Amino acid sequence: MWSGILRRLCRSKETGPDWRAGGGIPTIRTPGDNVRTERSGSHKHQGTGRRGRDYGVPNSSWNTEMVRLYESYSARTALGHWKRLPSYNRHGVTESSPESPNRLMTRNSDVEGSAFEYAMFLNASERRIVGIFQPGPLLEGHASYTHGGAIVALLDGVAGTCAAVICGPVMTANVNINFKRPVPLGSTVVMEIWIDKVDKRKIFLSCRVTNSDGSELHTEGTCAVRGEDDPCFGDQGEVRVSGRGPCGSWRGPAERARAGRAGGPTPTC
Repeated sequence: MWSGILRRLCRSKETGPDWRAGGGIPTIRTPGDNVRTERSGSHKHQGTGRRGRDYGVPNSSWNTEMVRLYESYSARTALGHWKRLPSYNRHGVTESSPESPNRLMTRNSDVEGSAFEYAMFLNASERRIVGIFQPGPLLEGHASYTHGGAIVALLDGVAGTCAAVICGPVMTANVNINFKRPVPLGSTVVMEIWIDKVDKRKIFLSCRVTNSDGSELHTEGTCAVRGEDDPCFGDQGEVRVSGRGPCGSWRGPAERARAGRAGGPTPTC
């Protein structure tokens, strides 16, 4: 079975069953193709720049709900609180030349719809990031469902992105995940991740994965990342304003509540 699927995935421009209809192999397009979003009807081009293609924009494999959520969060960016984060398949050209085979794990396929399809939106004032995610057929674990390891990998990546954008370079220290419901392949889920507190150079985050309207919980958990020696962190490890992100001396909701009960300050930024 898999040999047949892989042969189909490797054929450029092959067409197959409509992935938006809820099954089958997505229509394959090469990077840089013009695509038309169903709701807007407008052509979008997969832009390329110094770091290459931005994978965090709609393509022909996205289902209707994925496009709807993307456009909903994109509309919020006009209000100034939310910002869409670009998503590349490698680190900067200073670290990885165009000839290098290195790729970020969640962006290691150029076949649209085959694996990780996602976009990220950051709310800096709330220290929160949202990822909309559509898993492809190469992420199968149990028949027709997404492998739990793929979900953890993306949660780890999105959580790290949230902490890195706000506070500078980080490395994952711990991930603790509880699976509640399986995620069907080809469905659309929402990943919500937020910073709870900062303790010296360690940043603690919480996360959850729900269906598109938030009525069903698929996954929940926590994550801890450790910051490098960086201007974002003060002498005592507190988060402070730096050129790498908008973070100030800040505590998350849980830490602010504990500080309030103890009669201490509740700093925000």
